[in-house]
Amino acid sequence: SVTADEFYANAAAGVDIIYNPYETMFMKLMKKHGKPAYNGLKMLLYQGVAAYELWNDCKITKEEADEVYKCLQKELGIDE
Repeated sequence: SVTADEFYANAAAGVDIIYNPYETMFMKLMKKHGKPAYNGLKMLLYQGVAAYELWNDCKITKEEADEVYKCLQKELGIDE
């Protein structure tokens, strides 16, 4: 874990590829320093979408992906 205040002062934004817990310590420290922070839940979703499309020779719409994202949030107990 990066804990030096200097790091956060120089960072523009943070991305943590972890999706559970929804907000990691890294993300909390980014936000504490007024910087945006994102987790890896959408990356997980879109990796799954890409694999599904390749294996099934189909295209998933943004609306379908958004619905799956809502299901992931519900399953993980995320209330945004």
